[in-house]
Amino acid sequence: MIRISGSFTQIVLAWMSRRGIGSQQLSTRLALLAEKDTISAVEWRALLAEAAALSPGQPAGIHIGA
Repeated sequence: MIRISGSFTQIVLAWMSRRGIGSQQLSTRLALLAEKDTISAVEWRALLAEAAALSPGQPAGIHIGA
């Protein structure tokens, strides 16, 4: 089973900040998950998809973390 470090959620928060994406609900979830040691790969992919959906028409994949 693949697990992702909870601290990786900070990457998404930083990307959202750079893009000017303001989603209090997602930001709160990401902040709470940052406190966990790991999150599942399924949850990670869902978070990335949710973040990308908040920036339609803009490529997100490789830009998150860049």
